[in-house]
Amino acid sequence: MPHRKHKQDIDLSFKDANTSQYTHNFHSYPAKFIPQLAEWIISKYSKEYDSIYDPMMGCGTALVEARIRKRYAY
Repeated sequence: MPHRKHKQDIDLSFKDANTSQYTHNFHSYPAKFIPQLAEWIISKYSKEYDSIYDPMMGCGTALVEARIRKRYAY
């Protein structure tokens, strides 16, 4: 039986990641959505040209990451 990854096997800390690329540093925001996490979620749960809807929008991190990955972003 193949090994299945469990939540604890995936490192989502992004502790050494650059979180300021593209437009992700335009606003200082205390609860900023880390772009690497948005990228991971969008890549894992959607395909190119799918639609991504972010009703909260905030600073637009999910929208930017969706467009970079060829998703329609709303």
